[in-house]
Amino acid sequence: MEGLLIALDNIDEIVRIIRNSPNTAEAKVQLMERFALSDKQAQAILDMRLARLTGLERERLQEEYAELEKTIAYLRAVLADEKMVLGIIREEIEAGKYLIMSSHQMATVEEFCTDLTILDRSRTVLQGHLNDIKRSYGRVHLQLKTEEDAGPYIAESGAQIVTRKEFEYQLKVTGQEQANDLLARLTRAGVTVVLFNLREPSLHEIFVETVGGESDA
Repeated sequence: MEGLLIALDNIDEIVRIIRNSPNTAEAKVQLMERFALSDKQAQAILDMRLARLTGLERERLQEEYAELEKTIAYLRAVLADEKMVLGIIREEIEAGKYLIMSSHQMATVEEFCTDLTILDRSRTVLQGHLNDIKRSYGRVHLQLKTEEDAGPYIAESGAQIVTRKEFEYQLKVTGQEQANDLLARLTRAGVTVVLFNLREPSLHEIFVETVGGESDA
C-alpha cells in the first residue's frame, strides 16, 4: 500500500525508470534503490494497472493506508498489553470461537478454557473437559515447605522430588497414602512443616508429562 502511494507521488520518475530499464528485474532494482522500497513494494508498482493512477483511486488508496496504519497501531498496543490480550481471549471464548494457543500459554488456557484438544505434532494427545482431564491424573502433586532439610524423609517415603529450592519442594507422589506416610515421617522426626499441599496437576504439568515438551494447545 505504501509503495503504491509512493508511485503515485513520483509517477513521472517511476515511468522513466521503467521505460529506460532493459528488463523487469533491472527496473525493480532501480526502483528499490531510488525510493528505498522493499522487494514486494517494488513488485507491486511494476504490477500496478494504469487505472490506479486516477485521482479517485489515489483517494481510495490513501483511505485504505490510513485504516491499515490504525489497525497496525491497535495490534501493537494489544501485543504490549497483557490485559488487552486476555480480554480478547475471554471475548472470543464467550463468543463460542475455537482458539489455537501455544503450549507456552498453558496457564492462560487453564484460566479461560474448559473444553480442550491438545496436539503434539498434529497428533491429538489429550481431549475433553479440563476438570475431567485433571481429575483423571489424580492428586499426585505435593507442595512441601519445611524449616530444615526434608530430603532423607522424602527419599524414605519413595516420593519423587521434581524441583527443590532450599527447603521448598515440588514432589510427585502416588496418591494420598504416600503423602500421608511422608507427613507422618516428618512429624515423628520433629521436622516443622510450613506448607503441605496435595493437589491435582496443572495443565502445564500434565502436558509436560504427556508429551515431554512444547507443542500447540
